[in-house]
Amino acid sequence: TIENVIVYPNPFDAATRVGFNIGSAGDIKIDIYTLTGRLVKTLNKQVQIGEEGAVCLDYNGTDFNDNIIGNGTYIYKIITKNGTKEYSKTGKFVKLK
Repeated sequence: TIENVIVYPNPFDAATRVGFNIGSAGDIKIDIYTLTGRLVKTLNKQVQIGEEGAVCLDYNGTDFNDNIIGNGTYIYKIITKNGTKEYSKTGKFVKLK
């Protein structure tokens, strides 16, 4: 499961952090989309057994080509996979300046 998602700071200028709690080890992916549904960036992390609990991924406000994204509202989708189980949670953040 994915619980207690916090994006801080939100809104952000140069970078933000996505923090949340997970109940089991596995692969984590955060997809970042524009409001029109275009995938901007994917962040990945693997959580090992014993590292469950609080997880943080930093996002530097860039796209796949390392260009700074424009101002606006973006959607993030956190996906965790552990064997055959998959959980996801979505939310929004705002890029300013």
